[in-house]
Amino acid sequence: MDESALLNQLKTLESGWGSLDHWLNFWVALVVIGVAMEVVVIVIEYRHELHAFNRGIILPQDRPSRWLFGFGLLGAGLVAIGVAGEFWIHIKAGKLESEMREANRQLVALVNRRAADAAERAAELELQAATLEEQILESGPRNLLPYGQREEKSTNSIRQFKGQKVQVRRCVFGNNEVRDTAERLTALFKNAEWIVSPNSPDWGESNCLLVGPNDPTPSGIWVGTQNSRPTPRTRERAKELVRLLNQVPLAATLHLVLMETARASESRGSIQGRYGDPDSIVVTVLGHPSGAATRNSATVSPFAIGP
Repeated sequence: MDESALLNQLKTLESGWGSLDHWLNFWVALVVIGVAMEVVVIVIEYRHELHAFNRGIILPQDRPSRWLFGFGLLGAGLVAIGVAGEFWIHIKAGKLESEMREANRQLVALVNRRAADAAERAAELELQAATLEEQILESGPRNLLPYGQREEKSTNSIRQFKGQKVQVRRCVFGNNEVRDTAERLTALFKNAEWIVSPNSPDWGESNCLLVGPNDPTPSGIWVGTQNSRPTPRTRERAKELVRLLNQVPLAATLHLVLMETARASESRGSIQGRYGDPDSIVVTVLGHPSGAATRNSATVSPFAIGP
């Protein structure tokens, strides 16, 4: 039964309940009148008996008064009818009360169900809004991502590695989005109590865009080390940093050093000499992922995690 039908039913039941009040008053009035008539009869009979007693002479009984008998009988009848009417009202009211309680129960259940449906719909809309916001943020400037609750969550996550050395570099100069993202990451590492290179984020990565003629332009964020053979702790922290950045979400990947793709003019020894700290992590910010395809993992950076 829908809400309108239940409301109409309740209105009808309430109207019926109101009519019972009038009937109850009627039956109570009959009882009162009947009792009053019986009182009158009792008083008259008492006066007759008192008069006979005062005479002091025993005389034959007078013929019973028919009108007094009828009057008393009518009063008793009115009392009986009134009590019966009250009993009928009691039964009728009990039935109406049961029907009203059932209708109210159904109406409450209907309202609760609608409230639950509304709450579920609101949750769906909230999820859609959050998803849309996520999509807008992901397609917009990356420096806007690690703010608010995301910033707090990201800072708390990487603070477990406080004291870790890190350099933040830029692959693309003259790009405001890359610069702002690199500056935002620098601030994030400082807030997490990492040891940030004083040159961050102004250092650049000179060969980050050296790709083959058929390779897509690299994008996102590279995470690696300054040494091709970092300490095991630094290697694991770099991997965990990639995971945490992707949760922001900032597209981040690890890149391995390979001799044939690092620098054509430098040997592995010269690379390690230039980027020699095995305890430092290097984070390089490339172009926005929405503007270029992610670089293949075989194309690597000269500072990244080695074998």
